[in-house]
Amino acid sequence: ADHVLVRQRVTTAIANLLYAQSIDTISSYRTYFLNYQGILIDELISLSNDQDKIASGSIRALGHLYVLLGQGDSRRIRIANTIAKKINQGNAKVRWNACNSIAYMLTWCPSEALLSSNTFVFPSLVTAVVESKNYKVRTSAISAMTTPNTLQDYDGLEIPTQMVRLFEETLSNIRNVDQQSNLNQNSEMFRDALLSASVKLMNLLE
Repeated sequence: ADHVLVRQRVTTAIANLLYAQSIDTISSYRTYFLNYQGILIDELISLSNDQDKIASGSIRALGHLYVLLGQGDSRRIRIANTIAKKINQGNAKVRWNACNSIAYMLTWCPSEALLSSNTFVFPSLVTAVVESKNYKVRTSAISAMTTPNTLQDYDGLEIPTQMVRLFEETLSNIRNVDQQSNLNQNSEMFRDALLSASVKLMNLLE
């Protein structure tokens, strides 16, 4: 459809339906969606390059579709890379939806070791934490990076160790800025997120 509002509502509806199917393993509609997974993947990836209002819904939908696909399905890498690209593209809503989709994927598919696999996910999240001008995007990126709860989910020590260094350096930069200006509410929330993430990772590494 050419109409922006139609495309926006369709992508939002698909995202909501796929979410319902990803948490309901009994529903007969789950099989129906999986029968059309190839078409859905192609169309949703195409829509992720549409206007921001449409891209935002398509990114949500792709995250849910990732969960619906079977473990080891090679198309998961294509979906993960599409979402990772949007972490640093588009408006703030597109970016934090991309971060939230990664967190959702890591929650439901922890054994995929998505942060250390052959995707752009981890580098894209790092870029968001370091360079984004939007604190909500930066905080969402931190949340996604620290979604895994075991070293096995991170596929070892390397990624958590890199993240601890990243968070410590970012905290140091924030403190330097704070000495020159008043700390606002957004930067306080970001600082708190960094501290909580660092503590969680250091506990994992003990």
